[in-house]
Amino acid sequence: MKARKITKYILEVARKKQGRILTVTGARQTGKTTLARLLFPQYAYLSIEDPVLRPSYTRLTAAQWKDLYPFAILDEVQKAPVLVESIKAVYDQWEEPRYVLLGSSQILLLEKVKESLAGRSTIIELYPLTLPELETSSWDDTVPNSCFQNCLLYPQELPSLLPSFLLSDRHGSIDKAWKHYLRFGGYPALTDPQLSDEDRFSWLSQYVKTYLERDVRDLAALRDLEPFVNLQQYLALQTSAQLNVTHAANQVGVSVKTVQRYIRYLELSYQALVLPAWSKNINKRLVKTPKVHMLD
Repeated sequence: MKARKITKYILEVARKKQGRILTVTGARQTGKTTLARLLFPQYAYLSIEDPVLRPSYTRLTAAQWKDLYPFAILDEVQKAPVLVESIKAVYDQWEEPRYVLLGSSQILLLEKVKESLAGRSTIIELYPLTLPELETSSWDDTVPNSCFQNCLLYPQELPSLLPSFLLSDRHGSIDKAWKHYLRFGGYPALTDPQLSDEDRFSWLSQYVKTYLERDVRDLAALRDLEPFVNLQQYLALQTSAQLNVTHAANQVGVSVKTVQRYIRYLELSYQALVLPAWSKNINKRLVKTPKVHMLD
């Protein structure tokens, strides 16, 4: 189990009044459930993905939620959006109950949260493991700041020459984490030492299949996935490059509007990040071409 840098922030928010409802979202298999259950062991865990139990949860009144589940983790809550209304009713009537909502579909979960829990919920996005997190060996380890984080957090302490990783006393662990990240990325499941490289590549293949068959179909109800897959592969080869929507449309064989819609789906499912252009001139930021980064 790798340590997560975000745990301190989540616990700090949970102690505040606006932390009575936490909404943790992110790509599938980024460790949302594991993290929530470790941070809130006293909370009841309810899997809304279970089709047998789901109807029984949706029939509960606000008073029943308060009596039966005053502290609960609701996993894959986007499968039953009506539960968000129930949690809102509990929040408005009683101060004691606290809930953690988990979901891997940004559009299905966050739209409902923003409608019903505006001002009531804190939204936290969880991404795969970072390089400093990959260095850790247990949940209790302290996650060190990366060199870049230190530059942002302590600019006044920035040395005239950046230190060489080759001279770092953590060089061995940094190099191991980097090589793992290059080959397999940062999904927590792939850090299991009992897995072989073949097992990891098989897991990644199944992940892509699950993403296309479940997440994308939930988001877009696409009948033909081939153009979407082609665009996904095209953007992966062009990652961190400027986004030329017209060229992408010509390469994939779809319209410009379709490319724009597909890229939005990739953003909502945490597979891509559209980075706006930077310029000292604020007006230029709005018109310059953004870049697309494929996420892990």
